[in-house]
Parts: sequence; structure tokens; C-alpha cells
Amino acid sequence: GSLKISFLYLERIYTDVKKMIDKKYLVVTYHYVIDDKHPFKALKGILFDDFARQLKDIKKTYKIISLSDIAASIGGELNFPKVSAALTFDDGLKEHFRIAQFLSDQGLAASFFVPSSILDQKKVLPVHKFHLLAASLGKNLFPKIVNRLKGGDKKIFDAEFLRNQTVPKHRGEYDDENTRRFKYAFNFLLDKKSGEEAVSSIFSEVYPDEACAHDFLYLSKRDVAAIASLGHEIGSHGHNHVPLASLKDAEAEKE
Repeated sequence: GSLKISFLYLERIYTDVKKMIDKKYLVVTYHYVIDDKHPFKALKGILFDDFARQLKDIKKTYKIISLSDIAASIGGELNFPKVSAALTFDDGLKEHFRIAQFLSDQGLAASFFVPSSILDQKKVLPVHKFHLLAASLGKNLFPKIVNRLKGGDKKIFDAEFLRNQTVPKHRGEYDDENTRRFKYAFNFLLDKKSGEEAVSSIFSEVYPDEACAHDFLYLSKRDVAAIASLGHEIGSHGHNHVPLASLKDAEAEKE
């Protein structure tokens, strides 16, 4: 029975994806969208002006609709042009408020996926601690992390060990090879708790006022409500920005 259900589930996903390909739906996902005045230009983001140009190019080919409208179109409930696109923004970042206003002024709607913990806790999520430290310290961050590890197997960061690891091409595709391999070991081979403790230890020294860093980085409850009032969709990005596929069912349900 469970095998049959799994097969039907996969068949449904295949059918939905095929419909997206046949109708040429495009879903474009953004994270950091920064400007020239942003203090952390080393973040792996896109400049606002480049985003505006990208949007202009997308509009030449695609009709921009909401993610919900794409889902309704796939399900046959709504009918849209053969080439339609949706814009999504992950992580609940502060600059997304400007994006929401910019899109609204053009009569466009997008989907903003927010980790709910940022709305009631003045803490920076582990993934963003790593990003901010990498933007501030560059490659000096990597040996600092290894030195701060209290648990986990440090040998996974040895140069020879890393050279022998097969890293999927899509992992760190914008990084140099050494950075790509370090990130892979950190994110997928190292014990998660050990890695987060090491990063948090360094972060508390570089950014002693975590609440201030939180407010600089993330949308507030008021910001999220304002984005929704502009006609955009608000979605869940989990509670703690944890990869759901890495969790047991009960943990994933909680997230």
C-alpha cells in the first residue's frame, strides 16, 4: 500500500513538472538583493539595479503572476498565457521590503518566504551567521571554524580528504574550488551541532550585539504585514530555516 501511494505521489509530481515545462512556467528565486551602500557587499547577492534590469528582461517574455496562480493554472482552475513567471524571495531579509514596494508600484505580486523564528526571537539564524562572517572575514573564517570545533571530526577539513570528496556541481557553483569543498564538508559532512556552535562562538566576537544584527538583517512583524497588505503572498520558510529533507517526520512537522 505505501509503495503504491509513493508511486502515485511521484507520478503526480512528474505530471505537474511536465505541465510546467510544457507551458513554460518560470519560477525565479532570490535571496540577498543589495545596493551599493550595503555594508556587506561580499554577500552572494544581486545588486538592486541588476535585479531591476533582470525583471525588465523577464517581463519581455513572461507574464508575471503569483506562485498560487501558477499552481491554480497547473491544476486547470485558472488559465494564463503559455509563458508565465513567478518571483519568490527567501529568508525574510530586510531588503525584501523595498522589493515588495518596487514590485507593487509596477502592479506585480510576488511570494515572500519567511522563517517564523525571526519574528519572535532576536537571534540570527546559523546560516546567516555563516554568510555575514564569510562576508566580513573571507577565507580567514575557515581555519577559525576548524579551531573552534569542540566536537565532530576535524579530519574532514584536511586538504587531502577534501580533494577526494565528490562535491555535486550545483553546490557552491559561484565559489572557488577550495571554498566549495570546505562548505560541502561543513554543511553535509560535519556534525550540525558542532558546526553551529563554532560559528556562533566566532559570531559573538565579531558581532557582540546579536539583537542589533538581527534587526539589520531581517524583516519585522510590521514589515511582513505591510508586504502582505501590498498584495504579496507570505509563505513559511520553516521556523528555523532547517532543510526539511534532513529531518525526521516529527521534526519536519514541527518546523
